Amino acid sequence: MKKNIIEKNILKQCDLCARPILVNRQNSGACEHCGWMNFEAAVINDDRILLPNFVSFKRAKELHVQGKALKPSFNEFIQVLYEYDEMEFVHNGTVYGVIRGEAETGNKIELFIVGVKDSSKFYKDYNDFRQNAEINSLLLSKVWDEVTDVNFLQ
Repeated sequence: MKKNIIEKNILKQCDLCARPILVNRQNSGACEHCGWMNFEAAVINDDRILLPNFVSFKRAKELHVQGKALKPSFNEFIQVLYEYDEMEFVHNGTVYGVIRGEAETGNKIELFIVGVKDSSKFYKDYNDFRQNAEINSLLLSKVWDEVTDVNFLQ
């Protein structure tokens, strides 16, 4: 009988917080304590953001030592958006979505309130988004510290 390589049945220490976690045969698994998705490539390439994590392992260690959540900086959020194309975040209880358009739409970036019709704002590219994205008439880059629950678009 062939073993399921995805099955989480090996106990190991989380690479980030050193608490016990269950991983699969490829040494991958999420830590329910600190939120880090453990996999070897993230540790080997510790200065790169590798999905599904939103920060590099090096930055995750810094945040962990400071007792902070593994939330990406605004620039890290843009890096993840570039890789994944669809992200969301919460600001003051409102869920916002961000989607990078396809080449046929000029790769515009759409920022919108999830579930609210006609709430979209469009930015011509990543630089335009980085410099001009606004929520509630405030630059997103300036209020990013108030943002919570950064995730893939649900």
